[in-house]
Amino acid sequence: MLAMYVAVLFLPVAVIGYCYTRILFKIWREKSSQSAWFQQRRVKRDIQVTLSVALVIVSFIVSWLPYAVVSLMEGYFHYDIARISPMLVQLPCLMAKTACIWNPIVYVCHNSRYRQAYIQTFSFIKLFSEHLSMDSEKYDSTESKDKSNALLRSAKTESVTSTV
Repeated sequence: MLAMYVAVLFLPVAVIGYCYTRILFKIWREKSSQSAWFQQRRVKRDIQVTLSVALVIVSFIVSWLPYAVVSLMEGYFHYDIARISPMLVQLPCLMAKTACIWNPIVYVCHNSRYRQAYIQTFSFIKLFSEHLSMDSEKYDSTESKDKSNALLRSAKTESVTSTV
């Protein structure tokens, strides 16, 4: 039972860690005989990639560890899970199911090209992000009223010309 526990939790973590470590070593070994400005950008990129990799690995462990602990308590230590609140038992299951959403979130937050591709793929997010950027700008109330009135006038003139 303990061997299965190790295989089910620690084997995926080991594979993820090994693969990402190989990627990081490949990026870090990249030689560049470029200017100091390019080397500074490369160092920033390396730090950003390393942070992303760490967050991906940590998010996987945080998502699956509670489920693994509850399973180990029940299977290996024969702890009576029925004594625990059903909601408390379901929480680790729900957390384990969130493991698949963390990678895209980390990549969208840390990589501008990935973020652009994501927004382009999911166009409704682009509309939402444009709305958010408009809300974040400081508009004068009279300026926004003027823009609204101009839009209404142009819509009315278009409807009048299309009916004639």
